[in-house]
Order: sequence, then C-alpha cells, then structure tokens
Amino acid sequence: MEIALRVLSRKIYRAFPELDQFDDRVCKMYIKQARALHNSWRGAILVVASVFVAGIAWIIVSFFLARLLNYLQTGDRFEVAGVLFIMTGFIWFPGLIALHIRDRWLLACIQKQIRTAACGACGYSLLGLEIVMYNNKQAVKCPECGEQTILAQWGLSAADIDPTLLTKT
Repeated sequence: MEIALRVLSRKIYRAFPELDQFDDRVCKMYIKQARALHNSWRGAILVVASVFVAGIAWIIVSFFLARLLNYLQTGDRFEVAGVLFIMTGFIWFPGLIALHIRDRWLLACIQKQIRTAACGACGYSLLGLEIVMYNNKQAVKCPECGEQTILAQWGLSAADIDPTLLTKT
C-alpha cells in the first residue's frame, strides 16, 4: 500500500485509494473509528509534545537569529523584517510542526485500520467488498486469490469491511 503525500487543502482520507469508493461522511466515520481503535490519546500527547518541543526549538532559533541580526546590523528594514520573522515564528512554527505530527499520526492510524481489513492470504484490501454468509458466519471472498475470510476468525466486524455500516449505528 502506497500513501500519497497529503496536500493541505485535501482531506486526509483521500490519500488512501482504498477509501475512494466511499463518500466523505463514511470516510469521516471510518477515521473516527480508526482514531478510537488506535489510541486517540496517543495522538493528542504527540501533538502537545510537538508544540512544546517546537516552541523550545523556536526560542533557540530566535536567539541565534537575533544574534545574527545584531551582528549584521545592515539597516532598519532588515532588522524589522527579522524581528517580525522571529516574533511571528513563535506562533506559526510550532503550529506547523503540530499539524505535521498530527497528520503523520492520523495517516498511521488509517493505514493500520486498512491493514486489518486485508486478506490474510495475499494482503489484498477487502474494504467495500460484499459480506456473505459462509457456514452460517459472515465472510468475504478475496477477488485477488479467492480466499474465503471469515470475519469472526480474524477479529473483524462487518463495519471493518463495509464502512457504510458505521453510519447506521
């Protein structure tokens, strides 16, 4: 499974071709489930920690930039631009770092969730396939290798295979 880089204006779930067949409402529910199943508290801790570390890093960078500006002393215009860069950087730098960390963590959660719904024999994604009854149990037949996957044996629910069921609960 290959993950495309996220464009900030695109929705994060559109980086996964397995989710292209579903509408935005279903994808949002799928992400909500993925976050819940893969420790959403861990993502929150990562974001808060990244903001703290990025803030400290920016303070250090600001110190060296201020020293460099003081050393250069090329004129008021350069100094004003430098001071504005330093002052506003304390806000935007940690914010950008936090957004990046959050996106990386969220991509990992979605990727884990998609992998849970893969064929045990060949690894083909079973997302969106029709769930059938096989020996009185819910199952999915892999279109790639023909393996019959019984959901209960793999610890899967029908909603893991068919995310549209998430919106009906």
